[in-house]
Amino acid sequence: HILCCGRCRSAIEVDNQQQLTSAEGPVEKMKLSALPIIVLLSVVSGSAVGFVPAAAPSKTTSCAFRPTKSVFISEESTICTPATGTSTTSLQYSNAVSPETRQFTKQLKSILGNKRRQRTSAQEAEEYLFQTLTEGTVRPDVVAFTKVISAWARSRRPDAPDRAEALLSRMIDIANDEGREDVRPNTFTYNALINAFARRGLVAKAEEYLSKMQEVSTNVDADCITYNSVINAYASSRKAKKEGGQRALELFEEMKSDESIKPDSVTYGSVIKCLTNAGGKANAEKAEELLNELEELYENSDGADESLAPNTIIYNSVLNAWSTVRGGIGRAEAILDRMEELHGAGNGDVSPDAFTFSSLIKAWTAAASSGKGRRKAAGSGGGVDDTDDDTDLLGRSAAERAQQLLDRMEQLYRNGDDDVKPNKVVYNSVIHAWARSGEAGSAQRAEDLLARMQQQAKVGDGDDDVKPDVVTFNSVIDAWARAEEYGSAEKAENLLSSMEKQYIAGDESVKPDIKSINSCINAWSRTGGPGAGLRAEQLLDRAESLYEETGDDDVRPNKVTYSSVINAHAKSYKKGCGEFAEAILDHMEEMYEDGASEARPNPIAFSAVLQAWQNSDVGLSAPRAEGLLMRMMEYLDEGKRGGKDVIDANKTFDLVVRLLDKTYDEDTIGRIEELREGIRME
Repeated sequence: HILCCGRCRSAIEVDNQQQLTSAEGPVEKMKLSALPIIVLLSVVSGSAVGFVPAAAPSKTTSCAFRPTKSVFISEESTICTPATGTSTTSLQYSNAVSPETRQFTKQLKSILGNKRRQRTSAQEAEEYLFQTLTEGTVRPDVVAFTKVISAWARSRRPDAPDRAEALLSRMIDIANDEGREDVRPNTFTYNALINAFARRGLVAKAEEYLSKMQEVSTNVDADCITYNSVINAYASSRKAKKEGGQRALELFEEMKSDESIKPDSVTYGSVIKCLTNAGGKANAEKAEELLNELEELYENSDGADESLAPNTIIYNSVLNAWSTVRGGIGRAEAILDRMEELHGAGNGDVSPDAFTFSSLIKAWTAAASSGKGRRKAAGSGGGVDDTDDDTDLLGRSAAERAQQLLDRMEQLYRNGDDDVKPNKVVYNSVIHAWARSGEAGSAQRAEDLLARMQQQAKVGDGDDDVKPDVVTFNSVIDAWARAEEYGSAEKAENLLSSMEKQYIAGDESVKPDIKSINSCINAWSRTGGPGAGLRAEQLLDRAESLYEETGDDDVRPNKVTYSSVINAHAKSYKKGCGEFAEAILDHMEEMYEDGASEARPNPIAFSAVLQAWQNSDVGLSAPRAEGLLMRMMEYLDEGKRGGKDVIDANKTFDLVVRLLDKTYDEDTIGRIEELREGIRME
């Protein structure tokens, strides 16, 4: 039987020889009949309450044990008694369950249980805790303090880790200064604090308290939850992404080497997430290796050990690891196949969800943007693609595969699976894939998806999750701009007009911005034709007027706007297009001199003007080319250029040399090359 002294809190044990042993050594033998003990155990908020109403032990006992005092058992821990030097399981007790104690517990639970005020409940609970300590009517124990620390961890407030750490320090001070072992932090307390650090990605602090736990000799032992929290700190840290994968593996191996700590599925999931965040093919390989290991452990337990059951989150992490690796889309698709196979076999823990599909869609969208998604797989025999290129195993385009995944999500959702409901982010990704695919008919496919979203948003009460926003419209406009088909520029402008009408009608989510206008201008510059320059310049006037009227930075023209208009004049091949293009460049310079930094002419603008003169009826002369190059160099010499400006400037010189090479002598080309030497790489 394990008891606890009501005054000095030392542990006392009644052994099988009817010997009473206190923390200070053996005490006079006594018969159990002289110490009748009635223990009433009841479940009160997960705790036991013991009542000991018998007479006190012999006066030789060094502590004034009060057997008639009821005690509140908080939790189990391990101590070492001086009498034997061996570890003995004991129970730490808090104050008597008086009406005041019951009221304190009830009030604290009420404060912490308010989920609507989660950000403020921790502070309210802490204030109530300290108020109770000051009044002295109730002595809060380790359980109460730990609950408040856990509340701080969940609060998501920036100062949460500091407040939680201050509470733990206060507990140690109370335990040391007042001799109250019932307040001394235990494993649960340290775990709650480390969790507060983990949620903010504070890996150094999480590691610090793991080390402190390993140094504390009593009542504190790092367990699986401790290590999981430290590993999760690396998974949550943006600054420790690169080293997080390796450190997570080290902590994982440390756990496996300790027989008292058993890694669970949370451990595996956290390590895999760290590897995913670190990125790279080697880490993706290791992540899948750990998934395979977890599957094997679970199978070896015949499915009895639920702590080792892989779940959707873990599979998603491995899939995401492969989806971000060059050449890894095939491996990511294989993970999706495994998930669907497991779910089809009745595994309720594994089921593809919206994150699963959106990760793959995002990967195929990236492939479409890079142009690799249009390549055909060499021998699509169903095996895993281990090539260095993101090839489509189905022999179709990346955009087409992204569309198939979206169609699959819609079908599953219609069949009742709410976990795979696609939202506007997913739709926007597929639209973006079509916009960047470069395939015939891709712009129309993008606009068809826009229409589908609009239709779903109108059905019934309307689904705001799929309601098109400015990103949606901009992506479709961009698709038409890139299509370079007959009439594509007009269709892009029609979409812009539709956005404006909806915005005027009160829909803030589709408010046109400068990206919307730039894409329309880009559509004219790509389409070309006699009227391209004029239509592009009209859109520029529209943007400038709107900015002057509203002062809204969202529609403020920038160097992309002006450069695209210049390029539209160049592509018009119209008589005088060189003069029109250089007039826009002059306007840029005036704007920049007046303080509009976003209008600063860049090498791309100068290249477009040079090309416009070449395409005009006048042609590009060497003196004009040299003059434009010298003007460009003035902006490079301002010291505000970046690496891209230098690269683009060299391309501008290459363009001039190519344009003049056949019509001018070596001396002219030589002067231009000498001028190029003025470009200083930084």
